[in-house]
Order: sequence, then structure tokens, then C-alpha cells
Amino acid sequence: MSILIFPFIETNLKTMFKEQISQFNKNLLDLRDFVDLIDPILLEKYKETEKDLQPFILVGLINRILNNPDFKSDEQTPGILKIKENIEKKLEEKYKGKVDVEIRDAKKVDDGITVEGLTFKTAPEAATYIEQLINKPDHRNFLYKTSFISLISSVEWFFSQILHTLYSNFPEKALLDKKMISFDDLKDFDNIKDAEQFLIDEKIENILRDKVENWFELLSRELNLNMGYLASTKKNITEIFQRRNLIIHNGGIVNSIYLSRIDPSLKNELSINDSLGVSKEYLDFSIETLQTAFILFSLELWKKNKPGDKERGNLLVEIVYENVEKGWWNIAEGLSFFLLQDAKMDNIDKLLGQINNWLCQKRLGKNDAVQKELKDIDFSDKQLLFQLALVALKDDKATFFELLPMTMDKDELNAEKLQQFPIFEEMRLTEEFQNFKNDSKYFRNVSEKPIQNDIAAPKIVIPKKQRASKNKPKVL
Repeated sequence: MSILIFPFIETNLKTMFKEQISQFNKNLLDLRDFVDLIDPILLEKYKETEKDLQPFILVGLINRILNNPDFKSDEQTPGILKIKENIEKKLEEKYKGKVDVEIRDAKKVDDGITVEGLTFKTAPEAATYIEQLINKPDHRNFLYKTSFISLISSVEWFFSQILHTLYSNFPEKALLDKKMISFDDLKDFDNIKDAEQFLIDEKIENILRDKVENWFELLSRELNLNMGYLASTKKNITEIFQRRNLIIHNGGIVNSIYLSRIDPSLKNELSINDSLGVSKEYLDFSIETLQTAFILFSLELWKKNKPGDKERGNLLVEIVYENVEKGWWNIAEGLSFFLLQDAKMDNIDKLLGQINNWLCQKRLGKNDAVQKELKDIDFSDKQLLFQLALVALKDDKATFFELLPMTMDKDELNAEKLQQFPIFEEMRLTEEFQNFKNDSKYFRNVSEKPIQNDIAAPKIVIPKKQRASKNKPKVL
């Protein structure tokens, strides 16, 4: 199981939420890396089990057909009997006894046949072996489930840290003026500041125990956040938290509490006593949903309380790049759009946010809309690196390879970054790029490294790819 580290981060007003957001983003990127690293290994083990079961299932299915009262022999029957005989012979040699398999129930599904039960009449050694295979724990489901629980824990930690930082810097926002402290508690405090911190801690603890829907109410009512970005995902966030509760407290078995708290559109004909788990797709969706929403709410809180803090733009550029490197386009698109809307940020950060946003939309299948928007965009007044990024987005090979050597001569780009930046992916796949590499001076002292295809999300990261340099600009 992935072990996520949640340090308590003391953050003053100067840096606001920078450390917490960075740590939260890193925790979730690491969680995804962990799952993507372990999942293929467990899948291979599952396939080995499936392969071991196949001959038994095939014999059982043939027996089921032959024993069916409605079965009528035809010209294919001798071939089927020969297959059955050959398989049984191999199984008998392996398990030192006759193997007679009966399938109690089988039904056809979209991806094949589901076998509900196997009965072995002889060869106890074979029966014991298959029983062990069938009852083998599903480690992939365990991986998804425990990673899902870690995800929610990480979100709760992050929410707690954000509130601690906010209330420590702005105690009045905690609305403590009507709170009461018992005389026994009061005796333990050395000064008013200690009592104030006690009330803040108690308030945050009560908030975390509450439903996630009430978290949104707190952010809206007490902290005056708009949170328009949550309009389409609030119901999904509620369902994600309710499913976590269902898994922890009720073994994933649907109950009336779960059904009463999720949006009707998400029930999908679910009934009480149905079983809910966590698939890889659901885990990825949950990470994407929570990572985007909670980073955005913290950024809005930061913007409201320190509107001119330039660190917010710097941090967003870094986080967007880290997610684009991994291929998490939806997250990067949402965060880069927030940067575009932040009027107080530096123009260079907003320009990077715009380029990143175009790239994310392109990777998400919105290229037609992107090309329409780019048609009249002119970066001739920008530095060469940005001009190069623009023509790469436009898939303009001729202009790209015309600008490329000039950009590298001005040291705005080097061979390593040229091979690393995802925005240049399409250009790297061209014949012109290979010719440029072979013929130019820029690659003479560059060690050959495999070029990653950044269009698709990476499956496994072994070893973990080194994070991008902290020096701007980050052209994606």
C-alpha cells in the first residue's frame, strides 16, 4: 500500500498556501505513480491465474455441452471430443489422477463467459489447487480500494492544513466571538493566544467530522468563496466521500444512507445490498476530481486574502507543468484556466497559463476549437521560445524548423528541453526533427535518451521521472 506522508506545515501570511498546495499535488501525483507502477505487476499475476484455470474451464464447458439433453451430435463433435481428450490427458499426467470437471453455472457476458462454479469429482490434488486459485485474493481490487482510502485521507489532511493556515493568520474568519470555553479548559491556557488556538483546533476538528457537503457550505457562507468551478463536480465529490464511508463502514454494500445522500443521477439503478468497489477508472476519476477541486478552492481562498501575491502564479506554473508531464490533462486544463482569470498575476505567468491551456485542450480532443482560436494569434512581439510554442500548437512544421535554430542559438531552448517539453511532441515525431538531430550542432554532446510520448498518459514510471527545473519559463 502506498504510504503518503502528511507533515504539518507551518505557513505564515507571506507564503499563504504555497507549501500545502505543493505537498498535496505531490501526494496525489505520487499516489498515481504508485498505482501505475504496481497495477501491471498484479495484472500479470492475475493473467497467470487465469491461464492456469483455462484448461479446467474448457473441459467443464465441453462436459456441460455434451451432457445437455438437447445436445445433438454433428460433424464437429469428434473434434470437440478430441480436444477434451487431449486436455484431460495432460491434466491427468500433471495431477496424477483422473480429472472430471463439472460447471454448475455459466453465462455469456460481453467479454466472454462467466463461470459461477466448478465441481471436481476426482483428482483431489487438482481440486485443491483450483480451489486455491479461485479463492486467491484479488490484489488489484485491494490496491484500488486502499489507494482510494489514502486519496480521501490526503484530501482531508489538505483541507485541514488550509483551514489551520487561514484561521491562524485571520482568526476573525473562524468566527470565534460566540464560542465558549469551559473553566477547566481555561485553566490550562497560559494566555489568550493559546485559548484562541484551542478554539480554532476544535472548530476544524468539528468541520472535518461533518459531511463534505457542509464543507462547501462553510466555504461559501463563512469564507465568501464563489466556487463556480464546483458546480458540475459537487455531486461527484459527495458521492466519492460517501463511497469511502460505505467501503470503510459497510464493506462496500449499498445501504439507505448512501442512497439518500448521493445525487439521483448517480444512482444508476442501485439498490440496497448491491456491492460497490473501486475500479481503476473510478480511482483515476476520483483523483482527478478531488485534486482539481481542492486545489482550485485553496487558490481562490489565497486570491481573496492576498490578491497580489505573485507566488500564486509561480506555483501554478509549476503544478500545471508537473501534471502535464504525467498526462493529467483535465487537471492541468482547470488549473491553467484559473491562472488565466487571475488579473493580479504577472503577464509571463498568464502567457504560460494560456499556452498550457491550449495544449491541454488539444490533448483532450478539442483541437478544432484550439486551431480556430489560434488562427489570429500573433506572438511576433514575444520571445522566440513562445513563438516556437505557438507554431508547434498550430502544427506549422515549416515555421517551427525555421525558428528552432534561432531559438537554440539564443539559449532560450536546449537539446534536453527540446526533447522533454510535451508541446513539441508532434514535431519530435516528424522526419524533419530526426534530420535536425542528426545534422545540427545542438545534439553533439547530448546523450541519447528515449523520447517519451506525452500524448497519452504514462502507464508506469520506472524510475520516477525527475521533476522539471524550477526556472521559468515552462513551455509545455
